[in-house]
Amino acid sequence: MSGWHFERPLRGFQHLLRETDAIGLDPARLVDEALEMGADTYIAMGGGFSAWYPNAGHGQTVNPHIEGDFLGRLLEAARPAGLRALVRMDLSKLRPEAKGLRPDSLVRDAEGGFAEVWEMPQACATGPVWGENVFAILDEILDRYRPDGFFFNYFTVPRCFCARCEAEVQAATGASVPAKGTRTPAYESWRQRVLAGTARAIADHIHARDPDLAFVPYHHVRDGWNLPAMAQIADLWSAQISNPLVVNPVDPQPTWRHWPAEEALLGRALKPGLSPLLVQSSSGFFASRQVALPPARLMASAIQAAAHGAGVIPAINGTLAQDDDRALPAIKRLGRHLAAHADWYGAARPKATIGILRSEASRLWGPDAGRPAGDPQGMGHVAEFRGLFSLVAALGHPLDILASGAVTADRIEGLSLLILPAVSCIGAEDAAAIDAFVAGGGALIVTGDTGAHDADGSPRATPALAALPALPGASRNASGGYFALGDDAEALGLGSLPFIGADGPLWAPDLAQDWQQRMPLLGPYSNNAPEFTSVDGPPGPAGLATRRHGEGVVHWLPWRCGALFGRAGVPDCGALLGALMSETAGEAPIWLHGMSGIEAVLMAHPRGGFLHLINTSGPMGSPFAEPMALAGFAVQVKMALAQALDMATGLPLPIRRDGAWTEIALPGLTDFAALALVEDRT
Repeated sequence: MSGWHFERPLRGFQHLLRETDAIGLDPARLVDEALEMGADTYIAMGGGFSAWYPNAGHGQTVNPHIEGDFLGRLLEAARPAGLRALVRMDLSKLRPEAKGLRPDSLVRDAEGGFAEVWEMPQACATGPVWGENVFAILDEILDRYRPDGFFFNYFTVPRCFCARCEAEVQAATGASVPAKGTRTPAYESWRQRVLAGTARAIADHIHARDPDLAFVPYHHVRDGWNLPAMAQIADLWSAQISNPLVVNPVDPQPTWRHWPAEEALLGRALKPGLSPLLVQSSSGFFASRQVALPPARLMASAIQAAAHGAGVIPAINGTLAQDDDRALPAIKRLGRHLAAHADWYGAARPKATIGILRSEASRLWGPDAGRPAGDPQGMGHVAEFRGLFSLVAALGHPLDILASGAVTADRIEGLSLLILPAVSCIGAEDAAAIDAFVAGGGALIVTGDTGAHDADGSPRATPALAALPALPGASRNASGGYFALGDDAEALGLGSLPFIGADGPLWAPDLAQDWQQRMPLLGPYSNNAPEFTSVDGPPGPAGLATRRHGEGVVHWLPWRCGALFGRAGVPDCGALLGALMSETAGEAPIWLHGMSGIEAVLMAHPRGGFLHLINTSGPMGSPFAEPMALAGFAVQVKMALAQALDMATGLPLPIRRDGAWTEIALPGLTDFAALALVEDRT
């Protein structure tokens, strides 16, 4: 991959063209539009159920509206303009006429009919489309053109009940294809193996033709992906961050405020040292694609991704001649900002000393039951992860993500604290790396029912972690109870409070004598009439347990404090976790003087630091369209600065040094500010 530099974020652009857009359209115009948007990388409409080059064979359908060699002319214009071009492939579906022409290529439902997505039959993962046609199509394109790589859209293995799939699944798992809506570890593992095998075959085929070509698989919710395996095969990690107002009704996106940051950090965790490419759609409604996303929402999403070191690729529906063009000025400003300051974005690196484990196994086999957005009641890993991620960010701590199945000593190196947010399912290799981290002096904060199951969701008979030598045990409903603080209140960041509220399940692990048990549960009390709400009675299970392991320390909160913070914004959860984080990872290096409507993202840079301040004063859900403009304020960073440059103006901002801290005065904030922090090294 010598022709690409994925360690630096790419600036992408994509026209998701309607077939009729090709009428009278000069492909060179698309190159000009991408350059106008500050792009250095482009995804071109290419092959599959809608092919954009003439005489496309091997089961493809040529767009009837193209005039001449559309793809060839586009690639010819892109190369001299310095624009790298990935050819977009979509072989996930075929045209309806394939039902009569190529029935052996299509997915069958349990009744023997054809399974469809968006009124098109799906391509079977074990059929000739993926076993033969894809390689012939790649050769056909590479024999004609010189692209820089291939972007495979909607790359997944759909559930298929054809005789071929039934036989393969039976041979691999000993069971039939599960009924629709039923998930089993054996079948999902088969899907993952088939997808990774297809991806490996495609990547090898492409690289045999040209080692410098990039293979980029993509699926907006990564359905059926083994993330570490797919990351190893892909040359560039790609994911969606669109945060639409109305999600995909077929495969809903996991929208939330920090989704772009999650994907940026997850991509870096899966492919260390490389910058992922994250797709930001301009559509406000996924199914009504031509409705524009509010520009402030688009900008907040895209700049958050860029602030965390990712490349961003805005994707618009059609050309720049949009019927609803509200998002275009924001896309143009974003692209030009990133291009003007590419040196700073390219050299920025994570500055985190706190890591949080994102557990795909817990999402698949815990209460989230495989849903990308998690359990609707907030009872799983996803809600706990989101709540704790939001809490750490709000407290001013730079944060990194570790991915389950890819936890290694190299990935943990440099961290002081690792958070396991209700990681109910954990594998032996991840557990061993975490144990070594704690034994070597690291700190661990664990919540909920962490360690209850193995990576496939089977209940554990013995603890997974030596640092956490107890199973969570059975849970009880703590709603209506209180966690008593006693003499620990001040040390736990809660002043002189006698207790904090309890809500949701509480686990009661059988803890040995080496655990310090604190915050016992009082109640819960079933009679909530005001006349009978005295807080008394015998203490129950601990809400916080602490023990040493080797040179390190473990704090276990066997309840879902992160989900409670994320759902209800309970400040006591923030104070409690903040105290534990300060104790184990030191004080946060950013202080915003109580400005809760600003998200601060601090990265390291060879010249000092790179700080983004993102205005989040409007709610992420409806009716968010514009944040409130904020008047002058100050931010403090724990760095000795010689200068803080506002990248929008190129001018230095007023600073005041106070020991190890520097205060930076800002005149105000509309949507975001990017500050180049030049360290004083005299």
